[in-house]
Amino acid sequence: KKNYTLKIANILSRDELNKNILIVDIGKNKNIKEGQAVVISNGIIIGKVIEVNSITSKIRLLTDKKSTLAIKIGEESVSGILTGSLGLGMYLEYIPQEQDIKINNLILTSNLNENIPANLLIGKIEKIEFEKDDIFKKALISPLIDYNTLFLVSIINL
Repeated sequence: KKNYTLKIANILSRDELNKNILIVDIGKNKNIKEGQAVVISNGIIIGKVIEVNSITSKIRLLTDKKSTLAIKIGEESVSGILTGSLGLGMYLEYIPQEQDIKINNLILTSNLNENIPANLLIGKIEKIEFEKDDIFKKALISPLIDYNTLFLVSIINL
């Protein structure tokens, strides 16, 4: 069950230097705080609040190379850290080689993120990369929606 409220925000613009940073029209005036999760429609997380001003906030998309998020793979007990990949997608690194992961497995937030609820949907595994001598596998994660078409988002207030 969900113990949080959602604050709706309109996307005003994208950062001129970094298209993975969005500027939205709510800030301290709506009790927004750094680190809060930004979602769309049915609980799909797309980013985190990184800066809050009086009436605007900045959001870093999960595809940004500075983005990190603690995740789990589907209903499995597999966990990991998701990082952005130059705005093209997301990577899941350091997955133990013996861990059974598959293309199209869903990726969800784990309960290890401060200010972010567990079980928000992130994306799915698109590709798995590994060499047989590697200790870890790496997975390319694709978002479930096109981040370029966003205009309305919600910020989770726990």
